[in-house]
Amino acid sequence: MRSTLYMVMGTLALAAAGCGNEEEPETPCPADASAGAALSCPCGDGGEDGEQICQADGKLSDCDCSDAFGGSGGGGGRAGRGGAGAGASGRGGSTAEDDDGGTPPTESDAGGAMTPQPDAGPMTPTAPLPADGNQLAVCQNGRDCNMNLDCYAVGPGRGFCSQVCEGDEECMALPGAAYVCATSGICNIPCQDEADTQSCPGGMVCLDLNEGGGDNGGGQGNEPAFRCKYPPQEPEEPEGQPAFGPCNGQSDCQDGLDCVDDLMGNDTGYCSVPCNEPAACAELMPSSGTIAPSCEPNSPTMGTCALDCSAAPAGCPDGMMCLMTNFYSRCGYQE
Repeated sequence: MRSTLYMVMGTLALAAAGCGNEEEPETPCPADASAGAALSCPCGDGGEDGEQICQADGKLSDCDCSDAFGGSGGGGGRAGRGGAGAGASGRGGSTAEDDDGGTPPTESDAGGAMTPQPDAGPMTPTAPLPADGNQLAVCQNGRDCNMNLDCYAVGPGRGFCSQVCEGDEECMALPGAAYVCATSGICNIPCQDEADTQSCPGGMVCLDLNEGGGDNGGGQGNEPAFRCKYPPQEPEEPEGQPAFGPCNGQSDCQDGLDCVDDLMGNDTGYCSVPCNEPAACAELMPSSGTIAPSCEPNSPTMGTCALDCSAAPAGCPDGMMCLMTNFYSRCGYQE
């Protein structure tokens, strides 16, 4: 009876020892692998490879999968010996810097290409200029500027509001550029030449205040005096047809021009001005052609700036042709 009892207890002890506690057999190193050699091993079902080391005892270490999963927010940790089994789940890839708005995520952190962030950069001449009357606001005169500021508007380009001063020391504290006090008593910004892109605040360019001669508060007589200014405003294109453009009424022409009947009976006339002397037509040049305008009579008391093509029938502007009668030849629009 006692021997039977010992046999039953021995059997139960062996069963308890083998239930879930049996160590996984160690995997020997390949025959051609020396001690310290690094070998690849599978990491779970993701298809990624980890690394295990051939140890001095001739056995492989656990499969290290930290490089395969550690930074991607998925599994990390180690697989079992010989690479069998997936590693423990790792911590997500977000860092404290990402969470508090610090270093932005890299392309690999974001899982794809990042959207480029807009570059604030300096203002360009095409960007809207500040017009609030504060320091560096665009201005035409001092009425556009706030208290203790005046408009630095000498020379070419558009002016800007700046602090009034009696000496350079009053301008040194202004941020964004190296200001000096002009003879006009307004803090301004010197620069080197037209190629200088470093001295001027955003949206400004380096202009010669003495271009065209004279001293404009920045230099000596005709000597160049380069200062930062806003670039000149581009003139707006006038609406309507220019001189000698086709028209069917006054509203078709630019301001200051009339729609003139070509006296040929055509419905389409051309934009011009009345005249009673040649000087009235001197600046009314067509955009093409070779014929200069002249004051041609169209009534006993008044004439019209017209294009006499009697000597050059092929010299009319584009779109016009030389229309001839028994009395005169003029450029007009043929219908």
